[in-house]
Amino acid sequence: MKKTILLIVFVFCLFSITIVNAQKADKVDTEFRIIDNILYVEKTIEFDNPINQEYNFDLPEDARGISLYLNNKSSEYNKTIILKDISSLRINYLTNKFLDRNTFIYHYNSEFETENLRIILYMDERHLKEEISEGKGSIYPKPDETESDGKAIVFIWNRKYFLPEEEFSLLVILEPESNMNYSFLWITGIIILISTGIWFFIKQRGKKPKVNIEALSKRQKQIYMIVRKHKRITQSNLQDKLNLPKSSLSRNIDSMVRKGIIEKKKRGMTNLIMLKKD
Repeated sequence: MKKTILLIVFVFCLFSITIVNAQKADKVDTEFRIIDNILYVEKTIEFDNPINQEYNFDLPEDARGISLYLNNKSSEYNKTIILKDISSLRINYLTNKFLDRNTFIYHYNSEFETENLRIILYMDERHLKEEISEGKGSIYPKPDETESDGKAIVFIWNRKYFLPEEEFSLLVILEPESNMNYSFLWITGIIILISTGIWFFIKQRGKKPKVNIEALSKRQKQIYMIVRKHKRITQSNLQDKLNLPKSSLSRNIDSMVRKGIIEKKKRGMTNLIMLKKD
């Protein structure tokens, strides 16, 4: 009988010790913000009762910019710390660990039995594939809540009574960022178009108009064709080829000079006739 009583007392004491040592968290919030392909992480733990124990931080190897707050007071960060009468713990850091190219992957294991677990992901809309922003597509599991703070889409996952042996995994496919700056391309394109237009306008303005053969008289067409063929020809030779009176040829040549079609230069006792240069 004595042995039975001692056994019951021993089991009761062991059970009591287990209950005392089993720490519970009232709330665990983990927030992720993707900023320029870097992940900003903030984790907050609030306990039912103040805890006193050794605590190991399981942060990514590339974690940097680490800030630690115990009971809302800034504290020195060490990988292992002793918690004394701590009711809340908050740690912030930057990392690239959970970002793999165009994918966000996160696996969560709780150190404590947790009453309320909440995971929050803030994402700039430009990082999201269109189907995700519509609540569909490459996101697992489906968020319990989807909000917007005016600058980003906010995905929220809530879990109740999360146990230490449980695991929560997140997968989100991101929209790859284009290396092209489309504003720059638009501006460059507009500048090229304007420059081309100005160049074309200046070139056309300074260019000699093409000769409208149909606007010339029959005699002037003959003069033009002969001058173009010979490049340069004396007025006397032109007269011989056309078999025209000197006065008639002179009138036609003078008319074509005024129109800017041909040039006439004095050469000895005659004139040298040529096409007007550009």
